[in-house]
Amino acid sequence: MSLMTRGMSFLTSKLGTAAGITIVITPLDGLGTITVTDAVAGRSEIDVTQPGQANARREYGEREYLIPVASLVRNGSTVFPALGDRYAETINGRAHVYQIMPADGRPAYDFTDHGKTQVRIRTKKVSG
Repeated sequence: MSLMTRGMSFLTSKLGTAAGITIVITPLDGLGTITVTDAVAGRSEIDVTQPGQANARREYGEREYLIPVASLVRNGSTVFPALGDRYAETINGRAHVYQIMPADGRPAYDFTDHGKTQVRIRTKKVSG
């Protein structure tokens, strides 16, 4: 493992410890849920240009999660995010459910580092 990969792995683990939240992932495969305690929630900006407009307007994705790949394990196997998977999160005592539905043809997830130790998952709110 390279020094850079080890460093990113270290930082990822510290971020989840310091700012991590608990989410329950329900993959569409129907084989059971995954509880993650070190997810970091956020959102990203998307520049959108409408037909006939010269300037792009800025939109925000509904919800993104940064999750260490090591936390996406069920029965000893890594379960990578897929379109339609649901993510349940409690915010201020209220349950919210998000589903993987990325905008603008973006992938359901991508890796945040070269060592592929963390993924960024794009979701939209479906209830809560």
